Amino acid sequence: MDRLNSWRAFLPVAILLVSVGVFRSAWATRLDGFTIDEPWHITAGVAYVRTGEYYLNPEHPPLVKIVAGLAVPRSAFRFAAPISLHDKKEERDFVQATMYVENDADSIQTRVRRAMFLFNSLLLLCFAMAAFRVFGGTIALASLVFVLIDPTVAAHWPVVMTDLPVAVLSVTSMLVLVETLRNWNKANLCLLTIALGVTLSVKHSGLITFGLSGAVGVTALLWQFWHDRARALRRSGALLLVLAGAVGILWSAYCFRYHEAKQPIERFNRPLAQKIADVHSPVWRAGLTGSARMRLLPRSYIWGLADIIRAGMEGRAYSTYAFGRLSFMEWRPFIFPGYILVTLPIPLLFLSFLGGAIAFRRSTPTADKLGAAALLILAAAMLLILARSAADYAGVRHALTVCFVLAIFAGFAVRYLTRLHTRPLFFFGLAAVVLACFPAVAVERPWEYHNLFVGGTRNAHRYFRNDGISIGQRDKEIADYCRRKLEPEGEVPYVIYDETSLIRPDLIEYRHLKVRPLNDPSGDDLPPSTISGTFLVEAPAVAPAIWTDLKALRDAEPIDRMGNLLVYHGSYFLPNARADALFDPADNLLSQATPDLLKAEPLLMEGLALRPNDYGGWRLLGNLYLLRGHQGQAVSAYLKGLAVTPPSPVRRLFEDQIHLVSTQPPAAVAPMRDPSME
Repeated sequence: MDRLNSWRAFLPVAILLVSVGVFRSAWATRLDGFTIDEPWHITAGVAYVRTGEYYLNPEHPPLVKIVAGLAVPRSAFRFAAPISLHDKKEERDFVQATMYVENDADSIQTRVRRAMFLFNSLLLLCFAMAAFRVFGGTIALASLVFVLIDPTVAAHWPVVMTDLPVAVLSVTSMLVLVETLRNWNKANLCLLTIALGVTLSVKHSGLITFGLSGAVGVTALLWQFWHDRARALRRSGALLLVLAGAVGILWSAYCFRYHEAKQPIERFNRPLAQKIADVHSPVWRAGLTGSARMRLLPRSYIWGLADIIRAGMEGRAYSTYAFGRLSFMEWRPFIFPGYILVTLPIPLLFLSFLGGAIAFRRSTPTADKLGAAALLILAAAMLLILARSAADYAGVRHALTVCFVLAIFAGFAVRYLTRLHTRPLFFFGLAAVVLACFPAVAVERPWEYHNLFVGGTRNAHRYFRNDGISIGQRDKEIADYCRRKLEPEGEVPYVIYDETSLIRPDLIEYRHLKVRPLNDPSGDDLPPSTISGTFLVEAPAVAPAIWTDLKALRDAEPIDRMGNLLVYHGSYFLPNARADALFDPADNLLSQATPDLLKAEPLLMEGLALRPNDYGGWRLLGNLYLLRGHQGQAVSAYLKGLAVTPPSPVRRLFEDQIHLVSTQPPAAVAPMRDPSME
């Protein structure tokens, strides 16, 4: 195995492994449609490339979206910039019309998949090369094999999302930092600048790696040169210049422009000042306001950071169903370690835990121990921040950085086993691990993979409702199923799909299917409380929920399934489905430029009669009365909403709204914004 410590031997093997990983991922994900986020990211990337403006989808930094935008030339993607955007819903409508009405979405997906395969392959190769420089060929290649086996990595490889790139780049940056501290030279400092700058440019969570790299680097330099303070200060200064250079690379992703548009006027779907005001923490608000005032970062980046803090850290109003337990905006600190335990193949977990113990054995070289300690600090910091966040809706994808650290630890285990004197034992153990991982390697639709700790992929939906169960990738199979089995029988199914808003632009307008969105009916075609027919339902929709629970479907046996897309047929009592079908159009009526209060009121009244414990319905009714100028009735509706709101920050929002409506003229108070909206 010592031969692998040569670049000539290592690099061809690494390239071969990445190539095999691409073919595996391409085969396993060949049936996938877009995730719910990809139309946003692609459309925004096209806007960035063609207009040089960054007001669309500023929730994430631009690099991944620019890669996607470069993959679709003008001849393949039609794009016309919007005149203006007002809040998330209007931006959503614009993006969906652009992707599904103006363009051929399947053709666009084919193009961007190729670009993302290339982009993420280069990142994975850089990860392997960084691991090689720090730990040698055996650990680097074993780590690479680990991540290529992991179904979550295979699932993310071709998608236009930021989770895989930021995970790979975060661990790569930490590895480059370790090598820089070992061999302090200009080449390593330049590599560290690039690694950190690109990490900042793909996702806001790159700030964690950025800040941690600075803290670890300065601490290590002061400890290493405690007897030579002048040298320690010089190198610490050089490290600060590296960090400044990384910020410069971030600015370059925005073409070194502070404003999101070519004109200084704001073009976001929500003004930056309001976005910052949504943040509860006064410390974060002050920091964001100061960054904007001093123009320390591009305005789009600051807008996205405010969004991440409010939605990802402080939390949107949504319930969590994980490990068979239902909660609402509740702190669950061990949820992300749990996600990792149930989504990594069990043999890889075993290797990681074994390698973690080996990495810190007395016989392990000190240099390797320090490198492993730096990665362990990164993983611990990620898990600690995630434990304090409200990002559990995403499943394991927000913890992918930890998975790459576990891959390095698994490499320590493999290196240890290769050095055993009993070679047959090593090859037997390696073969056993490979065979045990075969179900994970051979799985199709790897996005949904779960291990046997939760009954495997087939049964995981009984314990979770998060993005790891479904993220809207089965639209092509819905179309195929309808055309093969339902249309010949004249059956028009009800559909509950990941984002109700995607049913109409994707399935109905783009794929020309005859389906009925259960929660978003056309016109006055509202479903009754007892509904009969065929239902195509994403698995998370039948999981327990506080307000939108579909217990009758959960208790029934599907007649068919396509992974986590379940098919039911029969008559089911679904009062919450009717309540949703009443609340959603009422919300749309109240959100119009000229709200239709007369038509919205009976919808809200009936919806609240069906589901009186829904604070969202009372919020809408309070807004309706507020728009009418009926102060007392508005306060009464908000009070009822407060009374049924579970203990959470949402209660404070109701209290603030009640105070405003009680003390100011109705015309001076804005309607209460949906606390579940980004």
